[in-house]
Amino acid sequence: MGSSNGTHTQGGGIVVTLSIGAYLKRLEAEEAAKPRGGRAVPTVAELAEAAGLSRGAMYNLVNGQVKLVNLEKLSAIISELQRRGFDAQLTDMLTTFAADELLEAV
Repeated sequence: MGSSNGTHTQGGGIVVTLSIGAYLKRLEAEEAAKPRGGRAVPTVAELAEAAGLSRGAMYNLVNGQVKLVNLEKLSAIISELQRRGFDAQLTDMLTTFAADELLEAV
């Protein structure tokens, strides 16, 4: 079962949410806290170009507004972050909840 906010319920009552936007914000905060500002975190436009996505499609990924994710595109985003020196992993961009926890929060 999917919804327009990027959540997907899997067997066993687990909800997996794509959270690229939250991950990029964490990177920006971590880099800003470093002496001399750290590395530049790629923009949505730069990640879109690296993954071969339109800016609109990348915006939807960043904001969790997708029902299905093309793993090749997600892999290209992760590869671009790694190419720029970030230790990006798929698990950094996913959040899991028990389905009942998510329902309680709504």
